Amino acid sequence: MVWRKIGKTALLYGVLVAAIAVAPGAVFAQEQERGHWTPPAIVAPADGSSVGSPVTVTVGMPGHDMPRGDAERHRHGPQFILVVDAPAPAPGSAFQADAQHVTFPEGQMQMSLALPPGQHQLRLTALDREGAISRRFPDSGVVTITVK
Repeated sequence: MVWRKIGKTALLYGVLVAAIAVAPGAVFAQEQERGHWTPPAIVAPADGSSVGSPVTVTVGMPGHDMPRGDAERHRHGPQFILVVDAPAPAPGSAFQADAQHVTFPEGQMQMSLALPPGQHQLRLTALDREGAISRRFPDSGVVTITVK
């Protein structure tokens, strides 16, 4: 009788732990479906701005206050990819880093990169847990800047 009670308690505990672990993803998906979720975007530099090199690119969620620079806190969040002067990669496609597809440092919301003078197009995307281009994060749209 005692073992049955312990077994039921362990099972209930396991179900609760699983529900808590899945809940953030479920809530995230529900918020996205309801239109309450704002996808991450490039918040700096602003579209149409003129900047010097190196260019500091900051990611945020417009309308939401996202702490920056706390790598430990954001370590398990999405891995952001900055796409420079290239079309958006197809969702689900394999990711290969190169000069036009630059990964943000793990957990960071900001990075700097050297760009030659001239006009450049920046866009943001993210990787999924398997390292492919995420289907959950829509393309951020293009931010056009001019590097002096």
